[in-house]
Amino acid sequence: MLYGLAQARAAAFEAGRIVVVEGYMDVIGLSQAGLAEAVAPLGTALTEGHLSELWRICDEPILCFDGDAAGVRAAHRAAERALPLLVPGRSLRFAGLPEGKDPDELILESGKAAMEAVLTAALPLAELLWRGALEGRDLSTPERRAALERDLAETCSRIGDETVRTQYRSELKNRAWALFHPPREAAPGARSRTAASSALPPAPHADAPRKPGAEVSNERDLAAGLLIEPGFAVHHLDAVARILPSDPRAAAFLSALLTALGDAPAGGEAERIEAAIPARVLDPVRTWARRLNWGGLSQAEREGRLSALVATLRYRALGAEIEAIRAAMAADPSPELWTRFQALKAEQARLQQIDGDLSA
Repeated sequence: MLYGLAQARAAAFEAGRIVVVEGYMDVIGLSQAGLAEAVAPLGTALTEGHLSELWRICDEPILCFDGDAAGVRAAHRAAERALPLLVPGRSLRFAGLPEGKDPDELILESGKAAMEAVLTAALPLAELLWRGALEGRDLSTPERRAALERDLAETCSRIGDETVRTQYRSELKNRAWALFHPPREAAPGARSRTAASSALPPAPHADAPRKPGAEVSNERDLAAGLLIEPGFAVHHLDAVARILPSDPRAAAFLSALLTALGDAPAGGEAERIEAAIPARVLDPVRTWARRLNWGGLSQAEREGRLSALVATLRYRALGAEIEAIRAAMAADPSPELWTRFQALKAEQARLQQIDGDLSA
């Protein structure tokens, strides 16, 4: 059973999410704080039956375990259990609490906003698997890097759905390639290849803001620009859907935007966005839009800037994807891989013309 499911169901549909915590006291604490969309497994670890019930309510339930070693282990056990059950559009996200805290304690000490920040920063399943694979590894030799690739391939093999399995293989191969081939211009003192990242995201700290890098700035500008000019997303849906932002708030907005606009005819986009996307997702994008200061631009100028942002973000992702295909062809020179390689190279050339300074 899932404790609190009957009470959480309506709140979950309204909030567009359902949150799974470890114990019934956490459910009570979240509900008292106004987060009524929380449930907890009752008397057992999270099971396949629990997952099926959760997916009836939400495509990507958020699993929020305590911020200790046991909580991290529970998150990875849940991820492993979910792999054979994944299908297109259905997954999990994972929220990491501050070490030694449970949701009830966090809310009592820091308020509801702190808990919302934890949930907003929840990791996709692929990111959790990637961080777990890197945890504690020394990748300084070819043999150790090969072992990482073997383990990632074995993880992907446990995914039941062929389409999802293919996407995970591509995603994790691209990440491995980028890790093993860092940019030549990387600054001295950059992060070592010995993995030391946490298996769950650190809790956000409001008192330690960090200036976003160029790629994150572009992702946020794209999100803000699409809020200003949502008709662009309707007419360029496939191009926007191929952008996979690293910034979690930009990613949450783009995912919600595509869901809101994907099956609808052109017109009335602003109203559909307002009705379909929760305020917690919209609010940061509204802030970015005010900073963007596009008020004086014509529609054609705004669409031109959006095209450039899409081209920039897609171009930067293409390099790793092309090299991953090239490496795969060395082991398996199949016609399918060659066709895919040629298509990616053609796309790269086209995007380079749109944004010529990227080749510098």
